[in-house]
Amino acid sequence: MKFTSQLEQIFTLLLSIDENTQPPDNTTQQYFRSRRYLGSHDRQYISETVFGMLRAKRSIEVLFNEYLNQHSLNLSPSPPALKYLPQYVAYRIAFEQATPEEVYERLDSYWRESTIEIDLAHYTEWVSNHKTYDFLEGNAVGRLGIRYSFQDWMVNEWFAQFGSETEQLLRGLNAQARTTLRVNLLRVSREECRRQLHSEGIQTEPSKFSPAGLVCSKRFNRDAVRAFKNGCFEFQDEGSQLISIIAGPEPGMLVIDACAGAGGKTLHLAELMKDTGEILAVDIERRRLAELGSRAGRAGIHCIRTKMPAEVHQEEYARRADLVLVDAPCTGVGTIRRNPWRKWSVTEALVQQQAEEQLKILETNSELVRPDGRLVYATCSLFRKENEHVITAFLNSHKDFVVENPGSRLRELHIPDGGPMLKLLPHLHDTDGFFIAVMRRTG
Repeated sequence: MKFTSQLEQIFTLLLSIDENTQPPDNTTQQYFRSRRYLGSHDRQYISETVFGMLRAKRSIEVLFNEYLNQHSLNLSPSPPALKYLPQYVAYRIAFEQATPEEVYERLDSYWRESTIEIDLAHYTEWVSNHKTYDFLEGNAVGRLGIRYSFQDWMVNEWFAQFGSETEQLLRGLNAQARTTLRVNLLRVSREECRRQLHSEGIQTEPSKFSPAGLVCSKRFNRDAVRAFKNGCFEFQDEGSQLISIIAGPEPGMLVIDACAGAGGKTLHLAELMKDTGEILAVDIERRRLAELGSRAGRAGIHCIRTKMPAEVHQEEYARRADLVLVDAPCTGVGTIRRNPWRKWSVTEALVQQQAEEQLKILETNSELVRPDGRLVYATCSLFRKENEHVITAFLNSHKDFVVENPGSRLRELHIPDGGPMLKLLPHLHDTDGFFIAVMRRTG
């Protein structure tokens, strides 16, 4: 496909995302399904550029608007898709390190045809000279919010938590997430899985912390890979894998995964338990539990039972579970590397709403934990309201639970012990952002 045709696809997809309320990855999948004539190379370039521009949305809009302000320009309306063209130029120069000459050479003809009332050579040179955002004034939060393209209230929250590390965190959240696998160690060793993948042209290396993790050199279609069909691995971020390991399931336990979803962590818990004991996977959507059943069948796992929340009778399971995992629904900002749209879809009101719901879920499921059993709370959020504040509120009203420092497990995984409640951060651990708290029932 010609470069100009790729551009038109990029701008049309961006417009579809802006006009759609569903997540951009869903919109993108639907977009490509309706355009099967696009080759794999074209799809990759289009999707990577679109998600790169979403990741840099605020930054490239500010660059373009500052150019207009400095030059007292007021553009006449252009076709809707082409409103993204100046932002694309800003993205290429400021975030992909293209030179003004490279951009001008590829875009000159297309730019003139679009009738944008700006001299392209002048604009590309200006963007190159100001891509450090030297024109920004105001406090550090505002500057970082614009430079790294986050809402100011988010940056304020992280400044309060991480101080001078905040810029590194923002940079880490803007990085491209690695493609990470979790090997099914009940079926195959990690090294044998590597060999099988290598035979199919997929290069991997062991992950840093998880003994079951593999990091891939590139993305691939799992459904076309024999090792996946044979149940040898699942796609799962390394941070997500660490939650199950830190939870500490053991063979023969009764374990309840209270917010199982499609069961990525449920399967890992079962593997850590050597497929013995019993796991109850609970979720509000039957569709996701059905998917878990299919995945368990492929993995050769037999100890998992699926239930809807109403089917977990309190009198039957009350104070019986050795381990209850509450991987609570949350704002998901820890996954911004994979879902950059969360930068703009998450609001302060949503954070408060989620925190209230999370506390209710934690309280309800705490009743299932036996004396001396563990209750593990986890989110893929990096907001204190969804994390420490939920734990504090829970402990204040449940005096028979105490926080348990997972230090021994962290040392086994070679993760620095940061205190009783663990945060996994993209700039420190190269994982998605997670919060994990382990509690024990004392009586």
